[in-house]
Formats: sequence, C-alpha cells, structure tokens
Amino acid sequence: MLDISSDIPLYKQLSKILYEKIAKGEWKYNEKIPTETELCELYGISRMTVRQAIEDLKNKGYICKKQGLGTFVTHPKVGQEILSFRFYDNDMNETKQVKKIINFDVIQAHEKVARQLELSGSDQVFRIERIFYNDDIPTVVPISYIPYKECPGLTREMVQENGLYNSLGSFGRRPDRANRLFEAVVVKGRPQELMGTPKNTAGLHVERISWSQDTRIEFCESYMRGDMIQFFSEIQNL
Repeated sequence: MLDISSDIPLYKQLSKILYEKIAKGEWKYNEKIPTETELCELYGISRMTVRQAIEDLKNKGYICKKQGLGTFVTHPKVGQEILSFRFYDNDMNETKQVKKIINFDVIQAHEKVARQLELSGSDQVFRIERIFYNDDIPTVVPISYIPYKECPGLTREMVQENGLYNSLGSFGRRPDRANRLFEAVVVKGRPQELMGTPKNTAGLHVERISWSQDTRIEFCESYMRGDMIQFFSEIQNL
C-alpha cells in the first residue's frame, strides 16, 4: 500500500504498485486496467496523483490509452539489432520466440521473386509462410522464397524443427549477409488477419535479400507489428 510518510512521491509509489501487477501477470497484455476514478477510490488518493502514475507508466511503455475505450496493458517491444540475423534464426531462444509454419509449397517463381533472386521465370522456389510469436503474441508474418535448385531436399519438417537458416546450412547455403528495405505501413489484409491486430495498426513492411557467399539464397517479405518490434543500432565515430 501507499506510505504517506515516505520521501518517495505518492505517484511514484502507485506507479510501482501498478507496474508490479503487470509484471506478475495480474494484468495481462491488452487487458483494460481500472479507471482513474476506481484507482482513486481503491488507494484513497487524488485524481492528480493517479494521473501522474498513469502517465509515468505510459511514458515507460507499459500501458497505452485508447480514446473512448480506456487504458490498456501493452507488451514490451521486442528489440533487434538492425544489422543482425538473430531475429530470423531459430537457434537463439532469448526472445522466447516461437515460429509456426503456415504454408510450405514449391511454386514457379513469379516476376518479382525471380528478379530479386536472379532466377528465370521457369525456375521453382520454395514458398515458406510463417508466423513468429513472442510470448504467445503473433508479431511477424514473413514469407520466404528459396531457390529450389539450391536445396532440393528441404522439407517443412526440417524448417519447423531446426529453423530455416540452420536447415539451409545443412545444404551449405546458410546466409552470411543480407540487405533489408523498411517501409512504414498500416497492417491489413492477410497479415492483419494472421496477427489479429486491430484496424489501422501501424507496422513495418520489410523486404530482405539474403546471400550465401555470392548466391542469392532467400528473398523474404515480412510484415511486423509496430507496437511489438523496435530496431536499434550502435554507431561509432571512427
């Protein structure tokens, strides 16, 4: 409970109490928290104190206000170093990430895929559609295209069990470099359906080409939730 004799401001004390409810799972992701009036009555404090505590939590990214609906618990964003492959590989588990294959097919490369992978229109590719979950929340929908001729023995079971890049590595084709193009978008259509995001949710559309030595081994189109993903980089003045 709040300690009015403490040197710590009441709103800071309340902010900590409310944060602990989120951290312990009493208030879950996307759950509406009590109103300002309810919190005032519960803790016997002024609305100004409650508002300061709510603002403190909002600034730290633990809650968000939805106009006309109330205040809701958010999910800590998944951070990724912008120059790293780690987010896409399945041999790292620090992010509590689960990857599920939605579709695994062999198709003829259409114009855009053929151009990005430097294939002819008659070449076949693996088309692998997946969902990445972080803490059971669908966060990314990537579709990877892999030249069939580079790894004809690739199977759905291999990718699901070992991860895509580890599986490509078994054919001597593990990616070693890539470029990515980022575009801010509103998530809609199939990605919105698969991730279950509200209408008009901001996100990222990312196109990636990956090389294994000098061979283009993957073209990937991904949609990422803007409220769940953040990128960072370290910059040095050399």
